Amino acid sequence: MKGQNGKIGWGILGPGRIGRDFARCLRYVPDAYVAAAGSRSLERSQAFCKEFGGNAYGSYQELVQDPDVDIVYVAVPHPMHEAAVCLASDAGKAVLCEKPFAVSQAQAASMFAHAAKNGTFLMEGLWSRFFPAWRYVKELLDSGRLGKIVNITSLTGWGHDPKKLPPTDRLLDPMLAGGALLDGGVYSFAAMTVAMGRLEQPTEFFSSMLPASTGVDAECTIFMRFADGMSADLMCGLYRKEFETTITCEDGSIYIPRHRDPDTVIVKSKPRVGYAQIDWDDVQTLKFPFECEGFQYEAAAVQDWVRDGLTTSPEVPPEETLLIAGFCDRVREKAGLRYPFE
Repeated sequence: MKGQNGKIGWGILGPGRIGRDFARCLRYVPDAYVAAAGSRSLERSQAFCKEFGGNAYGSYQELVQDPDVDIVYVAVPHPMHEAAVCLASDAGKAVLCEKPFAVSQAQAASMFAHAAKNGTFLMEGLWSRFFPAWRYVKELLDSGRLGKIVNITSLTGWGHDPKKLPPTDRLLDPMLAGGALLDGGVYSFAAMTVAMGRLEQPTEFFSSMLPASTGVDAECTIFMRFADGMSADLMCGLYRKEFETTITCEDGSIYIPRHRDPDTVIVKSKPRVGYAQIDWDDVQTLKFPFECEGFQYEAAAVQDWVRDGLTTSPEVPPEETLLIAGFCDRVREKAGLRYPFE
């Protein structure tokens, strides 16, 4: 990695809303900077680089060829992820690919195989787990203080007004793999896997889907049970407005009011003795404030791994991305949902 004055150069492939949020957060990573932006519109890239710096390109091919780019952040719509990831990997670049990583498990496996062949770093951008709040939750669960996990309930609802969300919006567009499952469901699945601390197929798996007017999913509900008896209740929706995760343990519970980009964690400890009426021994409300949108935590971690010569992330391993993609496949298969391009 060349870097500029010891810094890591990022290339933003797809300088849209998420790309702009990510670039703003790079300002909070001392050893990072925007080296370039690439879009199918040169004017769009130029406007982006005028604000964030870097070289502006009117094609993705030119972006990945820029020698100042060490890591490419892929922020285009998810049906375009595979082509973008392979393009950057073939150019020898490390890649952080925004969630959902792929449209299917087969596609995700192909992308990881391509990067492995080239020996380049590749990770799905599941940014939530890198926030200080989630790191605290993980440490608390690992400590065993609250005992074994009994249930995980995680809800991801965007809260759109069905009367105002037009059929042309990307979230309702079948050609862009729209719907709640891929866009929001991965947050709930990831909340579950992070809390569990292991990757495991459930012994029971049930799901249901409510379709939107365009044929994509407006809402999905999933129930899973695992070999140790733990259960998970997950929901994702375009119109329901819920973002919380509750982790119920034998000796207490953890409540994260906004699990996607959390700044608050509420921990309750159960008394040793109790029957129908439970008086909580202790209730703690912990605050974990952060600046900008919070992408800086994910970016800093990726930079460390790339500098260390890793080609995959130890915190978001390919196996986890593939497991979650497989869960999404199962939900779609049960509901008979296929995208026009499949």
